[in-house]
Amino acid sequence: KKKKNRLPPAPHARRTMSRGTIIDLTNSLVKSAGGRNRANRQPGETMRTIARSAVESAHRSLDQLGETPLWCDKERVLWWLDIEKPTLHRLDPATGQHDARAFETQFLGSLALAGHDEKLIATDLTLNRLAVDGTLDPMLEVDAGLDNRLNDGRVDPSGRFWVGTMDNQLHRPNGKLYRIDADGTAHAMIDDVIVSNGIFFFFF
Repeated sequence: KKKKNRLPPAPHARRTMSRGTIIDLTNSLVKSAGGRNRANRQPGETMRTIARSAVESAHRSLDQLGETPLWCDKERVLWWLDIEKPTLHRLDPATGQHDARAFETQFLGSLALAGHDEKLIATDLTLNRLAVDGTLDPMLEVDAGLDNRLNDGRVDPSGRFWVGTMDNQLHRPNGKLYRIDADGTAHAMIDDVIVSNGIFFFFF
């Protein structure tokens, strides 16, 4: 019997904002008709405005498509991906130290923290475990044979990884939203997806 490639336990999520807080980066969203304003805000939510002048560039990495910023509170470092120029970035804000690792793949997709200081990282249609020593261990492949790639993903409070695929031509509903359980099995939850993006979990 083939042994399942189990996911390490995910670290507990840490909340850095009060429950139900919406961050407004526009300076005027509170009073404007666009977005969620005072009139249609949900009960229990608060609005906090951040001035444009308070938003600064963390690092000028000259990415082609920089996405998936991920803060690791244990390491006190920021991780992110350049999707189209496949590179994994690491920035230590305290020292300014920036490290980058290029991957031999067409696209990078998702990035997540796992147990034992490991990472989950998507290369094209394969989800991999990235060990501390840099070893890349393929875990599973989805949407085999389709012109798709893995895109955005997030770990839920139960430690399951939700990740979606997207059509590389950006118009065909070929993608799916998957839930990856702790035993490494993938479950297709939503079909007919063109671009899976912006996954988040919102709790009150």
